[in-house]
Amino acid sequence: GELCLFPGNGRSPVSIAPIGGRVVVFHADTMLHEVRPSFRHRYSVNVWYYDAEERAGAQAEAKATGRIGGSGAAVTDDDDAAARRLLQLVLRGDCPAEPADIA
Repeated sequence: GELCLFPGNGRSPVSIAPIGGRVVVFHADTMLHEVRPSFRHRYSVNVWYYDAEERAGAQAEAKATGRIGGSGAAVTDDDDAAARRLLQLVLRGDCPAEPADIA
């Protein structure tokens, strides 16, 4: 699925196709965005940067609500463990061919 950014201020949305090797960098906390459905396997890596004050606020929110920001579902321990296993496989260069390989 493609990434769609909504820059606001009357500017048109920007759609970015998921092309292998592409890197997109933006401030997710200030840029309204959407990741559209994918109809093939795809992988993405997200990096969240927090300064000390933001980190403390995110930790407090996670403890109070079980999630950070947005209205999405909370990530379960099983989801977190599966994501960690996938990242380890990718970093080793041993990326799985099927989703069942990381379960």
